[in-house]
Amino acid sequence: MAESNGSRNAMGLLAFFTFLNIINFVDRNLIIGFSPAIMEDLQLSQKQYGLLTGIVFTVFYTFVGVILGMMADRFNRPRLIAIGLFVWSVMTAASGAARNFVHMGLARLFVGAGEATLTPTALSLLSDVFPANRRAMASGVYYMGVPLGTAAGLIVAGLLGPQLGWRNSFYIMGVLGVLLVAAVLMIKDPPRGAMETADHSGIEAHTSFVAIIGDLFRAMRTSPAFMWTITGAVITHIGLAATMFDIQWLVAERGFTRSSAPLIAGSLYALAGMLGTAGG
Repeated sequence: MAESNGSRNAMGLLAFFTFLNIINFVDRNLIIGFSPAIMEDLQLSQKQYGLLTGIVFTVFYTFVGVILGMMADRFNRPRLIAIGLFVWSVMTAASGAARNFVHMGLARLFVGAGEATLTPTALSLLSDVFPANRRAMASGVYYMGVPLGTAAGLIVAGLLGPQLGWRNSFYIMGVLGVLLVAAVLMIKDPPRGAMETADHSGIEAHTSFVAIIGDLFRAMRTSPAFMWTITGAVITHIGLAATMFDIQWLVAERGFTRSSAPLIAGSLYALAGMLGTAGG
């Protein structure tokens, strides 16, 4: 019975973190779904829009993610997720209040910083409630939030944009995230290594930043599979980055309306993304 309760609790946590990941990607991709309206209202150039969806967000997200991943190994994980959720939600709402490129850029920086908290921390926590032979399944379900959230962000823009406008849509998503902080704080941080069965006592635990980076490069040299996985992910995201301009292209050059373009793109992304993630 205790094992059954533990399994239900694990699945409940997985469902909740997957939901947070969906919210994560909705907030991240609202700017894409509303890109024609945002560019018009803020008088953004194509270059400025590319910076907002590219370097301004991803570089900060990447480097902060490494630091926050290390913090997830040291601090209370639900509290860390709660802080990140609060930051990115407040900054999502702040994005809706932006009046120019600088305002939107600053908000996007901190959206990236907050969102970088979720995945490393959530996966660390899930690894302590799922046994080793079910972690790939748990990761697959969690990452289902990527296509679902990306698609939902575009669909929200298509459905709510005509009625609410882009600014109110950002405000609503920001408030929703802040309200979810209380639910995150109610999660109990499970004991670290609770689901491990092997004896790791002889393995040295590196905790300094330099040592961890050294371990990373050492793993890349000694594991071709790991190296090719990282290479494939980089190549995949180069193509993915080009999709940031899809909605503008559909509206400006293909004749779709500002509401139909994100609906079509979001529906296609949801279908293909779910098939790919579930199949993988």
